[in-house]
Amino acid sequence: MGTRVLGWEIVFFVGIQGTLSSDNSLQTLKDHSEAIRSVACSPDGTVFASGSGDAVVKIWQKHKNNQWVYSQSLIKHAYGIHSIAFSPDGTLLASGSSDGIIIIWMKDTNNRWIYSRTLKAAGCAVFSVAFGVDSKTLVAGLENGTIVLWRKRNNGTWTFFEKMLHHASSVNSVACCLDGQTLVSGSKDQRVILWVKDYGRLWTKFQVMSPSAFVVKSVTFSPDSQTLAIGSFDGFVRIWIKNRYGHWQHFQRIKACLGNVYSVAFGPTGRILATGCDDATIKLWIKDDSNKWIYFDTLKGHDGPVWSVVFTPDNGEIISGSKDKTIKIWKNPLYVPESLFYSPPLNTTQQKKIQKMYSSKGHEKNFFIDTAIFFD
Repeated sequence: MGTRVLGWEIVFFVGIQGTLSSDNSLQTLKDHSEAIRSVACSPDGTVFASGSGDAVVKIWQKHKNNQWVYSQSLIKHAYGIHSIAFSPDGTLLASGSSDGIIIIWMKDTNNRWIYSRTLKAAGCAVFSVAFGVDSKTLVAGLENGTIVLWRKRNNGTWTFFEKMLHHASSVNSVACCLDGQTLVSGSKDQRVILWVKDYGRLWTKFQVMSPSAFVVKSVTFSPDSQTLAIGSFDGFVRIWIKNRYGHWQHFQRIKACLGNVYSVAFGPTGRILATGCDDATIKLWIKDDSNKWIYFDTLKGHDGPVWSVVFTPDNGEIISGSKDKTIKIWKNPLYVPESLFYSPPLNTTQQKKIQKMYSSKGHEKNFFIDTAIFFD
């Protein structure tokens, strides 16, 4: 019957045998003139932002008809944007660019995004930005292998806080753990470094990992802070988990594609993982009851490598940005609306409702439901 999957993401075990259509996206957005390098969703899920090689950050808003529509353009950078990130409190947006600066944007009283501050990053390209869990720390990974941190003061200004110089080449990805004590960096030098706060509130190199002999392009923590996913240019995603002593150990290697893995993202519950790949696809992986990640589905529709992928906070949709200059919105195939949350066992009517939701015309209807643990 398949592998039982735990957690409220799917509530009961659902499976479909057969493949989805060639382009199963809900929407395609085409307002950028260059490749989409980064997408990020606000914590409340009402807006998402896209950053492109055209040097523009665009804001997209959820319309009443459940469609995403263009809202505004943020124009301040001189060169292409590599990374964007919302602060966890939803009040700030950071964008990092090839022009060597980070721009902080803030919401005004009308919920419009406006320019707030410019942070200079040592005169080299900013490849990755991330906010700390307190929304008062900003981390940037730079082309010259440096990681730079800024702190927000009570008056709203940002001041340089710390610089870390342990990578030998460009820092392609940085991520802050929700425990507030750990951050991770992945680099072209093929290394991943974990950093922890010391008693003086500075960041100290804690653990160095060399997951492969290939460029590390994307790193991300799971929401429970216990799992780390690393995407590399050998087509693999490597899963590391934290042991009981606080150290990270390799747990699993996933073959995501034949080319490069550009982006990795966990769903809000941490039980689904998306990988953006060189082959223009997004692969979805789910965690089984032995904590192993197993393949679930492939989302097809882009005409170029998928450079960025993110889940909406309600877990209902997946947003992707591609080299093909488009953004696509996808329905998360593991999303079950609250209206279909039932305590097991499921009766025939309930099973038919779920079957109708997951089955599609023209595909095999070998549909199965297995009662799983309702909450983990």
